[in-house]
Amino acid sequence: MGEPRVFGVRRTPGQQQRRQRLTEKFRARLPFNQNRSREFLAKGRIYFFVGNLVVCAFITPDALSTIFMVVPVQLLMEICIQISAHWERKKRKEEAAAKLREK
Repeated sequence: MGEPRVFGVRRTPGQQQRRQRLTEKFRARLPFNQNRSREFLAKGRIYFFVGNLVVCAFITPDALSTIFMVVPVQLLMEICIQISAHWERKKRKEEAAAKLREK
């Protein structure tokens, strides 16, 4: 029961550790996995808007329906950017407080 299984196949602890290291290396190279997620989202805002507009234009038959689809998705994007900014500010405050406690 305590043995880790992936799709019914047992993995040894060495295999698990190797897989974890490879996953961490892969994730570290991804451009959106950096500590600048808010900047990444904010810089890509216009590209996201254009992509959203193109996808919605193919999905819906007329311009009014396209607008009614694009606006809520763009609002969600802006909310995500604001949430990300809030989390980054919170993280910076916690790091500053931790540094003050160390001194």
